[in-house]
Amino acid sequence: MKKDRNKQTIKNALRFGKITNVRPLTSSCYETCEWCAKEIAYGDAALTINRHIEHMDRTKSYPDGVVTVDQADVLLTLCAECGNALDVDALKHILAAPIRRPR
Repeated sequence: MKKDRNKQTIKNALRFGKITNVRPLTSSCYETCEWCAKEIAYGDAALTINRHIEHMDRTKSYPDGVVTVDQADVLLTLCAECGNALDVDALKHILAAPIRRPR
């Protein structure tokens, strides 16, 4: 499933002109940067943007609360260099904008 997602991400990125070099994953690499196609090896720093469906409960063991993640989806994976170039304030602004729903 992960390799299929990587192939589709690379195809989409190539179609929109975001990356120019594509290399197959190697055994020391677990992911590919979705902006520059650099291999992300085990032990390398990476940035991921995720979508979680979660809920918080309070128990005697965790009186301040404990979060249970019911579903997690990786939306974007970037190498450290591309992740550092990400404009976090702009991303927060985009994500905080209300979505107009069709009536």
